[in-house]
Amino acid sequence: MGVHLPSVSTTTLLTSVLGQNVETAAIQSPPINLPLDNAQILIFWYLIVTTGGSTTQLGTRLRRGTGLTGTVVNIIDNTQVTAGNNIRLAGCYSDTPGIVAGQVYTLSVQSVGAAAAGAFIDGCMTLMVL
Repeated sequence: MGVHLPSVSTTTLLTSVLGQNVETAAIQSPPINLPLDNAQILIFWYLIVTTGGSTTQLGTRLRRGTGLTGTVVNIIDNTQVTAGNNIRLAGCYSDTPGIVAGQVYTLSVQSVGAAAAGAFIDGCMTLMVL
């Protein structure tokens, strides 16, 4: 008897605008249903961001849930950047949220030192259950 473990993926960005010095939700996973209460989720993500004028850092947060109100599951990562450039950000993380129907994850980005808004160019997020 075989078992198929669930996975979901998206390339749909929530917005094209990276807010100026505020946390902005960039991409959200489709809902995933966990087969066991101790199931581990592997989260893979990728973004291309054009930084706004004077931006010095981009901070990424991975949240359990929709939008900016969910629990942050990773340590906030700040990447040093140069203003006005395309920056490629990517990461992976694991989470064990317990038995939850329709679990969703949101990746957000916050610019630091920005004198103008930036832009989300491309991105993807994939969840796989172990």
